Amino acid sequence: MKNVITLVVLCLCSATVYAQTATISGQITRLNDSPVSGILVHLLNWNEGLIAADTTDTQGAYAFSDLTTGQEYTVVPQDNQEVSYLQGVSTLDVVIAARIILGIQPPETPFVYAAGDVNNSGSLTTLDLVLMRRLILGIDNSFQNSPSVRYLRTNASFINPDSPFSGINYGNSTLLLDTDTPAFDFYQIKMGNLNP
Repeated sequence: MKNVITLVVLCLCSATVYAQTATISGQITRLNDSPVSGILVHLLNWNEGLIAADTTDTQGAYAFSDLTTGQEYTVVPQDNQEVSYLQGVSTLDVVIAARIILGIQPPETPFVYAAGDVNNSGSLTTLDLVLMRRLILGIDNSFQNSPSVRYLRTNASFINPDSPFSGINYGNSTLLLDTDTPAFDFYQIKMGNLNP
């Protein structure tokens, strides 16, 4: 009888431990929704220690499974591919940025606005226009304060939709894991490319 009770307790404990794990998964796409393969995705714990890494497949998908629930995790896509700063950046992007700054054309999404913030100041200004022009003309070969590519959660939004210049809520790549979390998705933003 004692062996049966011990076995039942062990089975319940095993089921409880198993029930306390979950999965974080998502997809990385460009703004035109085309998947981005080969991107290294890191999973960090609460003190930024590396727990796991995955590489996006041909559909841009990544997944981390068997994660302990009740813990805080951060998902960090990292560009392990060399992307030219000039790739996708043209005079048309400078024109679009100027129209946004002048209030002639509102940014279609927070992601277009973020792509124009090439000096990483948190806002789109005429300095960003100057830096894009310098890149196009070959005076500079990079944006000094910005990587060529950024990754933003797909749930990013304008803080005040009626005033895009009030800033962007970039979305949080950190979560307290309670249950399976599918669709923890990111956009790959090519800096300076406002016309993806």
